[in-house]
Amino acid sequence: MKFNRLICFILVLCLGGSVAAQDVHFSQFYNAPLLLNPALTGKINGTFRAGVIYRNQWFGAVNGRSAFSTPMVSFDMPIRMGNGDAFGVGGYVVNDRSSGGLLNRIQVVLSGAYHKGFGEDNNHALSLGFQAGFNQRRLDLAGINFSSMLGDNYTFDPTLPSQENLGESTTNFDVSTGLGWSSKVSDRFYFSVGVAAYNLITPYNTFNSNEEDNMRRITGTLGLDIRVAKRFSLLPSVIYQNQAKAQETNLGLAGAVDFNKDFAMLFGAYYRVKDAVIPYVGADYKGFRLGLSYDINASSLNRIETTKNVGAVEISLMYVGRYIALPDVTSVIYCPRF
Repeated sequence: MKFNRLICFILVLCLGGSVAAQDVHFSQFYNAPLLLNPALTGKINGTFRAGVIYRNQWFGAVNGRSAFSTPMVSFDMPIRMGNGDAFGVGGYVVNDRSSGGLLNRIQVVLSGAYHKGFGEDNNHALSLGFQAGFNQRRLDLAGINFSSMLGDNYTFDPTLPSQENLGESTTNFDVSTGLGWSSKVSDRFYFSVGVAAYNLITPYNTFNSNEEDNMRRITGTLGLDIRVAKRFSLLPSVIYQNQAKAQETNLGLAGAVDFNKDFAMLFGAYYRVKDAVIPYVGADYKGFRLGLSYDINASSLNRIETTKNVGAVEISLMYVGRYIALPDVTSVIYCPRF
């Protein structure tokens, strides 16, 4: 319906203006490490890591299409130094489609980090990471009906001018940085903490003549890996993000059951404060990790008919390869499971 297109465009303006082009985020933040903190680049017990994650939110809410759909692919690897330190190199590509595809954003980012080991067995590590890349946003003006096109009897006339000063695309360059500390205190306890800052140069990112910056985003994370039994671990975690006037806190608890050295199951639930409850299930098998989660709407949007009882589904697949034999030493780049 044309009315839906108008409402859809209002959403685009509200999200793009008042929230200042909010960055992409995933409920499975633990399965999108390069988007979480540049300092996690190459922080794996393996030769390389490749991953893909897909999010679909409010399916069918916009003319039978999803309000948001976001696929992301990533790749990173460590380059180990003789002293137990390591460089991490990698990158990711993410495509965020909003309002049924009317607003499209593509990010291409290169990522690097240095991991410095400490302690007698290098069980502690300080990591510093940087990212650089470009963003392109495109707006499908042909698919939008503006209020100025509303004619007699409240019918739309697409031949009328939009009276809006909008461009169809914007492109900008940006850099980000992150710092992380991880410690394998014992065989039963590991923790990882980090902080990251994105959009450091607050790039120009608007379609109209009133320039508006893509505001800085600050992210803080804490994850624990607690072995409570021979084959069972608890994985509590929390993430906090702040961008412009928007804040997000996501906290939860997962459990990991190690059936043998090749296979483990993960299950748990997370809560994005005042927004959603997110059950999660995953499986690890010989370097592969498959994850599935669903956002159960717990916000005021649940009172709107088009978004009532409609959440977001995410599916992720990650692979950590070991095609080169690792040295028989304690690694400083222990991979956090969050």
